Order: sequence, then structure tokens, then C-alpha cells
Amino acid sequence: MDLSTIRDKVRKIEYRNREQFRHDVWQIQLNAHLYNNNGRNPGIQPLADQLLEICDYLLEDYGDQLAEAEKGIDR
Repeated sequence: MDLSTIRDKVRKIEYRNREQFRHDVWQIQLNAHLYNNNGRNPGIQPLADQLLEICDYLLEDYGDQLAEAEKGIDR
């Protein structure tokens, strides 16, 4: 998973709910930790952690608006 794939999925309205979106952001974080361990690219893991933290913050902060938007998505 990568940010451009997430962007494309957002544009194509492929996410049906916040959990699907968050899962893909979490997948980026997981991959960052799996593939950048043992000192390889040491700055990537903290950035991926921050990405997920910001995602969680924004999902919480905009929870009401997102819940309303989710109602309008064909399931």
C-alpha cells in the first residue's frame, strides 16, 4: 500500500467507510516497520507512525461529518 494508491481509491470512491481507509493507512505503517528495520532508512518508521497518528486524529475530529458522508455511499 502507498499514498498514491490511497489517493486513487479516494478519488474513485472505493472506500465505503472510515475503517477501510484507516486500514490502508495502517498498512503503510506496518510495511514501513517491516521493510525499514535493522537501521535501514531510520527516518521512515517515525514518519509512518506520525501518518497513522494524524489519520486517527482527523478521523476522530471529523467523525460526525464522515459518518454523514458514509450514509451517502452506495454500499
